[in-house]
Amino acid sequence: MTLAAAIAAARIGQDDGFAALYQHTVASVYFTAVLSGCSDIPRMLVRIYREAREELLLLRSPSDLRLWQGRVVYRILTDGEQPLPRLGDRMLERAAQAIRHLESIERRALLLTCADGCSAAQAAEILAIAEIEVKRAVRRARKQVAQEMEGFGVSVNTAWLLDLMQRLKEELRPEAAMVEQVRACVMEGKELPPREPQLGETGFLARWFRAKRT
Repeated sequence: MTLAAAIAAARIGQDDGFAALYQHTVASVYFTAVLSGCSDIPRMLVRIYREAREELLLLRSPSDLRLWQGRVVYRILTDGEQPLPRLGDRMLERAAQAIRHLESIERRALLLTCADGCSAAQAAEILAIAEIEVKRAVRRARKQVAQEMEGFGVSVNTAWLLDLMQRLKEELRPEAAMVEQVRACVMEGKELPPREPQLGETGFLARWFRAKRT
């Protein structure tokens, strides 16, 4: 189903339309959550898409997609501490960590303009700040990323950042099983099972997770 058809079907309450809309957007939302360090990405995705489904009237055509998605994602998204997945390329790993190390407003402005394709005006509307503040945040972000990329022989300009985001998107893709699990929770009203404790989690938190499974 095309994006336009998915939007039209979703707006009139057809489940297959919203399911197709989910498939069109989930990789992008996942990517943003990973680079923001969200500690429980599946649960975050369920919340984002449940709220997005309630705001479909704001989505009239594919041209509205960035604003519709961005408003919900960046309203809900929170910074966390989930480890960055290991990437096969050392330069990509350093660049992803550099983005992670940015202040929240700088990282969000950079992701919206270089990864999501938003204009500065669209990013300003999503982040509820002035357009000039978006431009300043992107400049600060680019300067800090450039500092962390010293030694890799790269020129951190707009073209490089756009190419970087595309390469990172190819590396940081959600697993099919997780995408299906989140889809089922959103479309069928299911709840996610308790999160498995990550390596190194001990004490009360780990005991709580184990108790939930028994």
